[in-house]
Amino acid sequence: MKATVLKNCRLIREVSGNVPFTFADVAFTGGKITVIEPAGKYLPAPGDQTVDCTGKTLLPGLYDIHQHSDAISVNFLDNRKILDPYDFLNQVCLWSMRMLRMGYTSLRCMGAQNLAGIRLRKMVDAGVFNGPRVFACGNTIAGTTKQVIGENPGCDGPAEWMKAARTAIANDADFIKIYASGSVMANFGEPGQMVVTPEEIAAAVQAASARGVYAAAHAHSTESIQACLDAGVRTIEHATWLTRDQCHAIKDAGDRHFIVPTLSVMQWCASIAETDNPELYYLADRAAKVMDSAKESIARAYDEGLLLGWGTDLDVESLEKEPGQEFRLRREWCGMSGTDMIRQATMNSAYIVGLGDVSGQIKPGYEADLLLYDGNPDEDISLFNTRPIVYKRGRLVDETFPVKK
Repeated sequence: MKATVLKNCRLIREVSGNVPFTFADVAFTGGKITVIEPAGKYLPAPGDQTVDCTGKTLLPGLYDIHQHSDAISVNFLDNRKILDPYDFLNQVCLWSMRMLRMGYTSLRCMGAQNLAGIRLRKMVDAGVFNGPRVFACGNTIAGTTKQVIGENPGCDGPAEWMKAARTAIANDADFIKIYASGSVMANFGEPGQMVVTPEEIAAAVQAASARGVYAAAHAHSTESIQACLDAGVRTIEHATWLTRDQCHAIKDAGDRHFIVPTLSVMQWCASIAETDNPELYYLADRAAKVMDSAKESIARAYDEGLLLGWGTDLDVESLEKEPGQEFRLRREWCGMSGTDMIRQATMNSAYIVGLGDVSGQIKPGYEADLLLYDGNPDEDISLFNTRPIVYKRGRLVDETFPVKK
């Protein structure tokens, strides 16, 4: 099998197996990286495809592990009312490719109408198109409340939460997702208010764990975060009122819990009053109640050395306007370094979802999900607003799926 060889590309050692050189030749075949050698040392075989990268920076493909595959437009809350099922599924496929074009080769769907994330994952896995890797839950598990959004059948009591977890797994979910606190986007109640009992959370986690499936939780408040930690929830999403003691508990627990910040969606909610969509103006007031706490909590988690995941929680249209906004906000609000953020968006997130030994780094044997950027994005994070050259499973994306918007 002939290889593709990227000659003279710049590596960031922290996500490249700590190689002792900066400029390299990287070869891959069959969707896997096979060779990494100092630039100029690798001799391609006859028939290999050679690409002169002229010093461009080579990164592992990015992960966005807090996304929604039905976030196909700014009007995502109303899409179910205006699209028939076939048009909707078509737009979901295009959503995944638009995300891929921005460098997101792996996506975790945190809930979508009509089990869209699971259906999308199955199409990609079946080879219908060379799309991003997709992890997906089924319906989000929530109690009977108006404080959450989406297709969330109300579940009340531990028995119903246990059954809901089993139903999600029976629908081929990769993980379960629960609502432990209210939502900023639901125009009712306080976002930080706990909307479930600890016993209900524990029942869902127990049912999932019995099948080898982990739990992720939407949790803003300190109380809801603590209930999730006590129950063994793996990923805490948003974590708006995360305390220092909870940071210490997470560190002490080893690989049991991880925080997935989503600063981009916080900024989006806060700025909605500047748009021409008056139906969503309520979001600005609700975001104002959580913004400062979110900044402080995520900065605290970073300062305490927690292994953080990468999530944006944004619709694709908003993300396309500034693809690098999560990088900018984590830098401006939390003081994160470029290299640390690249680790979060690649190897950290791969590790969190259970693929740390096959994806998220540039190493022999790892999957050839690769990005080429002009310049040095670890030093100039604004480069994440530019479109990289994207390889997915070793195939150049622009050759496999012509996206039309």
